[in-house]
Amino acid sequence: MIVLKSSASNQEVSFIPTRIDDANYVFIKNETTNVETSFKINCKKKSFFSTFKMVFDLEEGHFYSFKIKYYGVIDNVLDYHLVSNMKVFCTNQLPDSYSVNNNEYVNRSENIIFYE
Repeated sequence: MIVLKSSASNQEVSFIPTRIDDANYVFIKNETTNVETSFKINCKKKSFFSTFKMVFDLEEGHFYSFKIKYYGVIDNVLDYHLVSNMKVFCTNQLPDSYSVNNNEYVNRSENIIFYE
């Protein structure tokens, strides 16, 4: 799983392509709302994996599925061909100190103890 931030700046996504080396589209589906959008991307190859950068419109605390595809002709078929499929979680917290209860539960009484 990849962790991205809810940010207005470019973020880089790295993936290992399957079967097809070229990728030119990403389909982003919000798993909470089931809304899917697609974007044309420009991938660069680095060793055995590919990367692309873009500004993502993601909501914090939501899971997304990213389907990276190649639109072109393979085996005489013009269609979208799957290159990589991954799950993404959006959070602005650091992965090392991530807490589901971030800023929601606060100890205000000495009688209550919260365990994480």
